[in-house]
Amino acid sequence: MFEKINTSKEVDRIFDYVMSTKLAPHTCQIFEMDKPKGMKPYGSGVMVILNENHFLLTASHVVEDWSNEHQLFIKSRRGYVSIVGNMSQTDIDKSEGVDLAFIKLDDEILPEIKAGYKFLPISKFRRHVNLVDAAQYCVIGYPEINKKIDAKGVMQTGTSAYFVAPSKQNVYDHYKLKKRNHISLDFKGKGMDIRTGESKKLKGHHYGLSGCGLWLVLIGKNHKGYSYDYRLIGIMTDFRRGKYDCLFGNHIEFILTALKAFKHLNYKEIPVADVYTPIENS
Repeated sequence: MFEKINTSKEVDRIFDYVMSTKLAPHTCQIFEMDKPKGMKPYGSGVMVILNENHFLLTASHVVEDWSNEHQLFIKSRRGYVSIVGNMSQTDIDKSEGVDLAFIKLDDEILPEIKAGYKFLPISKFRRHVNLVDAAQYCVIGYPEINKKIDAKGVMQTGTSAYFVAPSKQNVYDHYKLKKRNHISLDFKGKGMDIRTGESKKLKGHHYGLSGCGLWLVLIGKNHKGYSYDYRLIGIMTDFRRGKYDCLFGNHIEFILTALKAFKHLNYKEIPVADVYTPIENS
């Protein structure tokens, strides 16, 4: 299911294309074992690669209880793969709300994961603290509500993507958020399922989106037609329903800083203007 908020019909096809073919393949769902019922949706994550090192990015609270006794899993084409690797994470209580983690995945599980996902190069990251007032930000992950049991008793889950606009300062003030740490996005009203054109009210909760990516999607146009680019700018961590309905996240810069320190890995940001990709038949 792909949903969007406040976007122009003129570029629907491009947004749909970018979400389904570019953003979704980097996005995974994280599961836990719920005995005796089987696997249970637990959160979301983003697959990335840096200098041949493969990482899973997510929220700290999603993986804080990960252990040999409480294993977490990713679904592959042939079943569920237990996550194996080395984790770094923030201490939420001491980090002023920074709720981020990354796991350097062990080589032994990479063949299974690569069969179903693509790893995002770190050149597709972008520091982006001052958000613009436009619905060109995409949140894509696996809400727990996107779950059903088919006729054979097999659990089926699905991805949801939402185009959203940044919150105003009064939202940050109300929820006591700090812009240097947090990203707040308005999340209210109705969304549209791109596949059917159906408009419907957004669901009441969004458990399971924690750990998914926040993406900046840029659409350009010239005499040759449309072009696009995208950058990962944040990791989503929480939501609020109340006076203001919002999704919260943390800036990707915290992950960038940690990854650069990890084994002294190098990172070079590529300007957006240099890599716009044309859309065929636009």
